[in-house]
Amino acid sequence: MKRFSWTYFWLGCALVSCETKPREGAQVWRPPVQSYPETAYQRSIHFYDWKVDPDITNGECYEEFRFDLPDGVERVSLPAEAVVYRVPGREVRGQVKKILSSAGHTDRPFSIVDYRPKMGVVAKVSRKTLHLCAFGAQGSFEGGVYVKLRIGVPEGVKIQLAKERTDEERLKTLLEEGWWPVSTSPGLKSEWPLP
Repeated sequence: MKRFSWTYFWLGCALVSCETKPREGAQVWRPPVQSYPETAYQRSIHFYDWKVDPDITNGECYEEFRFDLPDGVERVSLPAEAVVYRVPGREVRGQVKKILSSAGHTDRPFSIVDYRPKMGVVAKVSRKTLHLCAFGAQGSFEGGVYVKLRIGVPEGVKIQLAKERTDEERLKTLLEEGWWPVSTSPGLKSEWPLP
């Protein structure tokens, strides 16, 4: 019995190493990089009127991204809570809603402006699949920070919803696993069709 379990253990290790390490000389896909000054996001941020603690300024921020579907990709894997719609062509489109909604108390002032850069989207390509994942959320019974995604997937590309993937992933862990940050640009609340 021990021999049987060790065989499967080493087989599993071999499969994991094949998945995480690209073959030598292979090009690794990375999302395009663009940057904006913090001031560019001012029109994207909307503050809530309600407060429990005067030092917490709740609100939401709207951002978006676009990039061409990487060559060879046949499937897009998204968090289960993402809203998905179809788009023509080969461009992946994304809208990101970052939310701070806390009814807690704090010993230092903070707002959605402080939390906005700590939340976002990462991507990687593996086995003909483009994986997208949100990061930076944290919740409790008093509220927290959340990331909502609305993703446009090109027609004809398969869609897979990853139930194990949540917006509470940590960026550092994702980077260690081979994910790359997706650059976002300021978006408008009026372009977000959902509440």
